[in-house]
Amino acid sequence: MHKRESYLSSNTGRLAKNTLPNCKIHLRGDLNNPLDWDSIIPIDKQTYFLFPSEDAISVSELKEIPREKLHFIVPDGSWNQAKKVHKREDKLKDIQCVKLEEKNYISNYHCRKQPKPNFLCTYESMGKVIESLEGDSQAEFLEKNLKALSVNSLKNRRHFSGKILELNT
Repeated sequence: MHKRESYLSSNTGRLAKNTLPNCKIHLRGDLNNPLDWDSIIPIDKQTYFLFPSEDAISVSELKEIPREKLHFIVPDGSWNQAKKVHKREDKLKDIQCVKLEEKNYISNYHCRKQPKPNFLCTYESMGKVIESLEGDSQAEFLEKNLKALSVNSLKNRRHFSGKILELNT
Protein backbone atom coordinates (compact mmCIF):
# COMPACT_ATOMS: atom_id res chain seq x y z
CA MET A 1 0.00 0.00 0.00
CA HIS A 2 1.28 3.46 -0.79
CA LYS A 3 1.92 5.29 2.48
CA ARG A 4 -0.51 8.08 1.52
CA GLU A 5 -3.31 5.52 1.23
CA SER A 6 -2.91 4.27 4.79
CA TYR A 7 -4.53 7.41 6.21
CA LEU A 8 -7.61 7.43 4.00
CA SER A 9 -10.95 6.18 5.30
CA SER A 10 -11.81 5.09 1.76
CA ASN A 11 -8.81 2.72 1.57
CA THR A 12 -9.82 -0.76 0.39
CA GLY A 13 -6.43 -2.37 1.05
CA ARG A 14 -7.09 -2.15 4.78
CA LEU A 15 -10.52 -3.67 4.21
CA ALA A 16 -8.84 -6.59 2.44
CA LYS A 17 -6.44 -7.10 5.36
CA ASN A 18 -9.35 -7.10 7.80
CA THR A 19 -11.51 -9.53 5.83
CA LEU A 20 -9.18 -11.84 3.89
CA PRO A 21 -7.26 -14.25 6.14
CA ASN A 22 -3.99 -14.36 4.18
CA CYS A 23 -3.73 -10.68 3.29
CA LYS A 24 -0.87 -8.57 4.63
CA ILE A 25 -0.13 -4.90 4.11
CA HIS A 26 3.35 -3.55 3.44
CA LEU A 27 3.74 0.22 3.15
CA ARG A 28 5.73 1.58 0.23
CA GLY A 29 6.79 5.10 -0.66
CA ASP A 30 8.54 5.81 2.65
CA LEU A 31 12.12 6.72 1.78
CA ASN A 32 13.16 6.29 5.42
CA ASN A 33 11.70 2.80 5.56
CA PRO A 34 12.15 1.01 2.21
CA LEU A 35 10.38 -2.29 1.65
CA ASP A 36 12.32 -5.50 2.11
CA TRP A 37 11.03 -7.31 -0.96
CA ASP A 38 12.98 -10.46 -0.09
CA SER A 39 10.79 -10.88 2.99
CA ILE A 40 7.62 -10.24 0.97
CA ILE A 41 8.28 -12.54 -2.00
CA PRO A 42 8.29 -16.17 -0.81
CA ILE A 43 10.80 -18.48 -2.50
CA ASP A 44 8.53 -21.52 -2.18
CA LYS A 45 5.59 -20.01 -4.09
CA GLN A 46 4.84 -18.65 -7.55
CA THR A 47 4.45 -14.91 -7.16
CA TYR A 48 2.33 -12.77 -9.48
CA PHE A 49 1.71 -9.03 -9.62
CA LEU A 50 -1.96 -8.11 -10.04
CA PHE A 51 -2.02 -5.30 -12.58
CA PRO A 52 -3.38 -5.14 -16.16
CA SER A 53 -0.10 -4.35 -17.93
CA GLU A 54 0.27 -5.01 -21.64
CA ASP A 55 2.17 -8.25 -21.01
CA ALA A 56 -0.13 -9.51 -18.23
CA ILE A 57 -1.57 -13.00 -18.43
CA SER A 58 -5.16 -13.75 -17.49
CA VAL A 59 -5.82 -15.00 -13.98
CA SER A 60 -7.66 -17.99 -15.49
CA GLU A 61 -4.29 -19.24 -16.74
CA LEU A 62 -3.37 -19.94 -13.10
CA LYS A 63 -6.29 -22.29 -12.37
CA GLU A 64 -4.15 -25.44 -12.61
CA ILE A 65 -1.63 -24.23 -10.02
CA PRO A 66 -2.42 -25.43 -6.47
CA ARG A 67 -3.76 -22.50 -4.41
CA GLU A 68 -1.14 -23.00 -1.68
CA LYS A 69 1.59 -22.36 -4.30
CA LEU A 70 0.17 -19.01 -5.44
CA HIS A 71 1.23 -15.66 -4.01
CA PHE A 72 -0.12 -12.32 -5.27
CA ILE A 73 1.31 -8.87 -4.81
CA VAL A 74 -1.52 -6.38 -5.22
CA PRO A 75 -0.58 -2.70 -5.42
CA ASP A 76 -2.91 -0.53 -3.38
CA GLY A 77 -3.15 3.16 -4.13
CA SER A 78 -4.47 5.32 -6.90
CA TRP A 79 -4.23 3.87 -10.40
CA ASN A 80 -1.37 6.23 -11.07
CA GLN A 81 0.52 5.05 -7.96
CA ALA A 82 -0.20 1.37 -8.68
CA LYS A 83 1.06 1.39 -12.25
CA LYS A 84 4.44 2.75 -11.12
CA VAL A 85 5.18 0.03 -8.56
CA HIS A 86 6.06 -2.74 -11.01
CA LYS A 87 8.37 -0.46 -13.02
CA ARG A 88 10.10 1.22 -10.08
CA GLU A 89 10.85 -1.80 -7.90
CA ASP A 90 13.78 -3.86 -9.19
CA LYS A 91 12.64 -6.99 -7.32
CA LEU A 92 9.31 -6.92 -9.20
CA LYS A 93 10.64 -6.52 -12.74
CA ASP A 94 10.81 -10.29 -13.33
CA ILE A 95 7.46 -11.06 -11.71
CA GLN A 96 4.68 -11.87 -14.16
CA CYS A 97 1.73 -9.46 -14.17
CA VAL A 98 -1.75 -10.95 -13.98
CA LYS A 99 -4.99 -9.30 -15.07
CA LEU A 100 -8.66 -10.07 -14.59
CA GLU A 101 -10.69 -11.73 -17.29
CA GLU A 102 -11.94 -9.47 -20.07
CA LYS A 103 -15.46 -8.61 -18.91
CA ASN A 104 -17.63 -5.58 -18.48
CA TYR A 105 -17.09 -4.89 -14.78
CA ILE A 106 -19.12 -2.35 -12.87
CA SER A 107 -17.49 -1.06 -9.73
CA ASN A 108 -19.55 -0.93 -6.56
CA TYR A 109 -16.95 1.27 -4.93
CA HIS A 110 -18.33 4.79 -4.86
CA CYS A 111 -15.82 6.60 -2.63
CA ARG A 112 -13.61 7.50 -5.58
CA LYS A 113 -14.27 7.82 -9.27
CA GLN A 114 -12.58 5.10 -11.31
CA PRO A 115 -10.39 6.62 -14.05
CA LYS A 116 -11.99 4.56 -16.81
CA PRO A 117 -15.05 2.38 -17.32
CA ASN A 118 -14.44 -1.27 -16.42
CA PHE A 119 -11.89 -0.38 -13.68
CA LEU A 120 -12.25 -1.80 -10.17
CA CYS A 121 -10.80 -0.84 -6.81
CA THR A 122 -8.12 -2.95 -5.12
CA TYR A 123 -10.58 -4.90 -2.98
CA GLU A 124 -12.90 -5.67 -5.89
CA SER A 125 -9.95 -6.83 -8.00
CA MET A 126 -8.78 -9.15 -5.24
CA GLY A 127 -12.32 -10.51 -4.96
CA LYS A 128 -12.44 -11.21 -8.70
CA VAL A 129 -9.16 -13.15 -8.46
CA ILE A 130 -10.56 -15.23 -5.58
CA GLU A 131 -13.80 -15.76 -7.49
CA SER A 132 -11.93 -16.82 -10.63
CA LEU A 133 -9.67 -19.28 -8.81
CA GLU A 134 -11.97 -20.56 -6.07
CA GLY A 135 -15.51 -19.92 -7.27
CA ASP A 136 -18.00 -17.30 -6.17
CA SER A 137 -18.70 -18.63 -2.66
CA GLN A 138 -17.06 -15.55 -1.06
CA ALA A 139 -18.28 -13.01 -3.62
CA GLU A 140 -21.39 -12.03 -1.64
CA PHE A 141 -19.36 -11.66 1.58
CA LEU A 142 -16.79 -9.45 -0.15
CA GLU A 143 -19.47 -7.29 -1.79
CA LYS A 144 -21.24 -6.81 1.56
CA ASN A 145 -17.99 -5.62 3.17
CA LEU A 146 -17.25 -3.20 0.33
CA LYS A 147 -20.74 -1.75 0.51
CA ALA A 148 -20.38 -1.21 4.27
CA LEU A 149 -17.06 0.60 3.75
CA SER A 150 -18.50 2.76 0.96
CA VAL A 151 -21.65 3.68 2.89
CA ASN A 152 -19.79 4.58 6.07
CA SER A 153 -17.06 6.49 4.27
CA LEU A 154 -19.55 8.46 2.18
CA LYS A 155 -21.83 9.25 5.13
CA ASN A 156 -18.89 10.86 6.91
CA ARG A 157 -18.27 13.31 4.09
CA ARG A 158 -19.53 16.85 4.21
CA HIS A 159 -21.20 16.79 0.80
CA PHE A 160 -22.85 13.39 1.16
CA SER A 161 -25.76 12.57 -1.11
CA GLY A 162 -27.80 9.43 -0.55
CA LYS A 163 -28.33 9.19 -4.33
CA ILE A 164 -24.92 7.57 -4.89
CA LEU A 165 -25.85 4.72 -2.54
CA GLU A 166 -28.86 3.88 -4.69
CA LEU A 167 -26.56 2.99 -7.58
CA ASN A 168 -25.83 -0.70 -8.24
CA THR A 169 -28.00 -1.93 -5.33
